[in-house]
Amino acid sequence: MRKIISFFISVIFFVSFFVCVICAISLFLFSIFNHWFVNKLELLDLVLVATITYLVCILILLSGLLSKSEKKRKIRKTYNMDFYWR
Repeated sequence: MRKIISFFISVIFFVSFFVCVICAISLFLFSIFNHWFVNKLELLDLVLVATITYLVCILILLSGLLSKSEKKRKIRKTYNMDFYWR
């Protein structure tokens, strides 16, 4: 179940990253070629939401990686493998 959740979080991560990049490029092109203020605000909202989603997904994925490394440390401490090899 955790792998499925982390898979969906990583999909959301990449989708939000590409939405952020595409909207930033579109916002840049609108600012150069057009003067539609409403479209600029809509694209700016999309960029902000995509950036926030991107950062939240990064935090979730990093916290998952950190918790995995903590679990591995605890397992290594409880099952001291050096003792068995001596």
